[in-house]
Amino acid sequence: MLLYQQSEATAAQRRVFLHLVDATDGITPETGEGGGQPQVSENGAAFGNTSGTLVHVGNGLYYVELIGTELDTLGIVAVRFKSAATAEAQVIAQVVPWDPYDAVRQGMTALPNAAAEAAGGLYTRGAGAGQINQNANGQVDTRTVAMAADVVTAAAIATAAIDADSIAANAITAAKINAAAITAAKFAVGAIDASAIATDAITNTKIAAGAITVSEAPNLDALVSSRATQAQILSDATPFPGASIDATISSRGTADPGDAMALTVAAIDLIWDELVAAARVAGSFGQLLKDNINATIASRATQAQILSDATPFPGASIDAAISTRGTADPGDAMGLVANAVDGTSLADGTITAAKAPNLDAAVSSRATPVQVNAEVVDVLKVDTIAERAQGIPPTTPTFEQLVSYLYMALTKQVDVTSGFKKIHNNADVVIAQKVLTDDGTTYREAKMISGP
Repeated sequence: MLLYQQSEATAAQRRVFLHLVDATDGITPETGEGGGQPQVSENGAAFGNTSGTLVHVGNGLYYVELIGTELDTLGIVAVRFKSAATAEAQVIAQVVPWDPYDAVRQGMTALPNAAAEAAGGLYTRGAGAGQINQNANGQVDTRTVAMAADVVTAAAIATAAIDADSIAANAITAAKINAAAITAAKFAVGAIDASAIATDAITNTKIAAGAITVSEAPNLDALVSSRATQAQILSDATPFPGASIDATISSRGTADPGDAMALTVAAIDLIWDELVAAARVAGSFGQLLKDNINATIASRATQAQILSDATPFPGASIDAAISTRGTADPGDAMGLVANAVDGTSLADGTITAAKAPNLDAAVSSRATPVQVNAEVVDVLKVDTIAERAQGIPPTTPTFEQLVSYLYMALTKQVDVTSGFKKIHNNADVVIAQKVLTDDGTTYREAKMISGP
């Protein structure tokens, strides 16, 4: 049985095919029923005319293309056709809620829309990509690659769930732990501190002899008591070992714990007395001062001198070029004299196509309003329009197509029969036609279709 998806959206998948034979012998294919009117019944409802008409494929085979609303009821749908020349033809099909054309899941949205083992698809049994391995009946072989943060926490593990009694002998050994499996980066800050370690959790008796050696703990190669305390490091009373280091720092000022260094006058003098030639560190303040303060400030022009007409710019040619164009008082716009900007005042190549793309041709080379009007008159009164070719008129015609179809319908041969209204071109070839129906109550002209 033919299957159609409910309210099928693809037009070509809504076609119902009928084979029409002669009404007398029931064998000979009938080939002249193109444009005929079939009828449709949804799930036992009364037959009614379909929105579309018959299209002849060849040798008596036709199809009618139903619309979505003619397939919107789940269940059985029947399409029939009968004319004076043909025997009764009926096709029975079924409207289903899934997509018969969906090769992956037949439109069943509860299933993934991807092939098995592909990204987004279903897993299968096996050891390949997109498969889950079964290492034994009733078991699944799993390997955890990553866990979300806080999946395994102390609060999520019951008290005494993991203790010495619940771990088999030799269950955890160095050989069973991968290298770098336990590193500092994998412990949260403060995860292991004094408060997290029970009293007497680490004692001499719990550390095997030779467990910590110099090669395994290089940071324990000296007595901790031999190192300076925090108070000693921050105290002014305790100089750093080494007279030269202590002298260099202590001669610059004092530094109490938590306070900023207070530089002495002598220390500041040393900074200012630094030779300019020695200030070579890129990006430093010394380099910035050295590179930019290379002249006396008094040698620079004042604001009044820059804005004054009485003070010419250095270079007679520059001053002349500006002063001859107008005056400019502070805060005022430049007042240009007549003809200040002309061909002689612009250097050759000053305005180029790259700088002014809209000036890449002479204005006189552009069309005038009179020329534009002449072109419009020429289109309306001189240019001709070719006749329309045989075919279905477009849904969104151009102005030329619109005028041409109206002209041909009014001036060319039109044949009207009991079943068709046909429009001819100048060579008497049918270019388009309409199917006519009249049930005694309503006279109807169907949408225009192509000529035979």
